[in-house]
Amino acid sequence: LLVKLTIWCLTVASFIYGWSSSAYPHWFMANLSYWTFLYACVYLTLSLITSALAVLKDRPQQNEATFLIKATWVMYLVAVVHGIIVVVLFWVTEYDPDTWTVQYITVFAHGISFLLVFVDGVLINKIPVRLSHYIFCLGFGLLFVVWSLVQALLPVDNPTKPSDDEALYEILDWKNSPGVATIVCVLVLFVAMPICIFVFWSCSLWRRRYVTKVNDNDDGNNSRVAQILDSSQLSSGNKSVGKQDQKEEDEEIEDLESPTG
Repeated sequence: LLVKLTIWCLTVASFIYGWSSSAYPHWFMANLSYWTFLYACVYLTLSLITSALAVLKDRPQQNEATFLIKATWVMYLVAVVHGIIVVVLFWVTEYDPDTWTVQYITVFAHGISFLLVFVDGVLINKIPVRLSHYIFCLGFGLLFVVWSLVQALLPVDNPTKPSDDEALYEILDWKNSPGVATIVCVLVLFVAMPICIFVFWSCSLWRRRYVTKVNDNDDGNNSRVAQILDSSQLSSGNKSVGKQDQKEEDEEIEDLESPTG
């Protein structure tokens, strides 16, 4: 819990510092980088709250995932997927060493925040990523696309651009290069994003736990015994439980206590 608290304090304090020290505070949340930074703060807040509640309740046995836990899972995937996309897009397409001055908030928003979310989600929380949660990542992505369209076509004045060019990003210039902007959005939302989700889903597999269900029909009554096994144990064939006439059924379960750290 102390590690989570440290990560949360560092991330939230950096977000507040970045916003308050911005030359244009009213424009701070106009960029995708800081939307994603906010997603990281939301996820880490949910993660910390879930852990704190588990500690206060002395880690009770849970039979199903609560809404808070499910929300934590969803926000993890949203934050980590958008995070890696922002890191790649910024350093590959936006950053220019001749014009950019690398500051603390620049590095934190375009790298460190993503790493902290990844470490918290995979190594500490062991969050079970669901491929079906792609719909949430897509929804947040489409929301930013709508904002970029509104900003470009109304237009909404961009104080960071002294010229007549009001575009948020060069590759997302709906006014002057709508074709390029459309291609970029399609590639990011429907190609890069699913690939990233698959990668993070793969990363979550080795941290998951499994249950072996055993049905004992000796006396005509069905009873169930659950044994938690690591995925490595299952893959090595270590599934022997109970009596000869017991029927084994291996079923993956969600690590319901994963966000509790």
